[in-house]
Amino acid sequence: MKLQNFDFRIWDKNKNRFRTKDCSINFHFNEEHKRENWFKVFVYSYENVNGIRDKNLWGVHAEYYKDDEAEIELFTGLKDKNGNDIYEGDILQDSKGNINVVSFSYDSGFIVFEDSCLHELNLKSLEVIGNIHKNPELLDKE
Repeated sequence: MKLQNFDFRIWDKNKNRFRTKDCSINFHFNEEHKRENWFKVFVYSYENVNGIRDKNLWGVHAEYYKDDEAEIELFTGLKDKNGNDIYEGDILQDSKGNINVVSFSYDSGFIVFEDSCLHELNLKSLEVIGNIHKNPELLDKE
């Protein structure tokens, strides 16, 4: 994945919603250079002019989260068979009906089906059918 493709989404556990587009994250570190247990999200909002988002007319506000109040999920840099972005926490189904969750491992990168790495799978057979936050019932079908 190229840095220009770097993307993420934030699951807000208190509001049960994603904060996805038009935001940036600011982590805080203490004097010992250890990350604090909270982070700040700058949310950019754009004014609609005649139904079109005008990026010249914008505002910004900050939202603060403790680590246990939100989850930051990374974009894999890949798309499913329908062209949908695949993020950490997405639930994927293959052509055989197998269902699993995209997770991240520092050893292997993004993992979908147990010992398979996401880049090794045939993306033309995978479809994002939900995510672990909004559709946990999909995992009960396994």
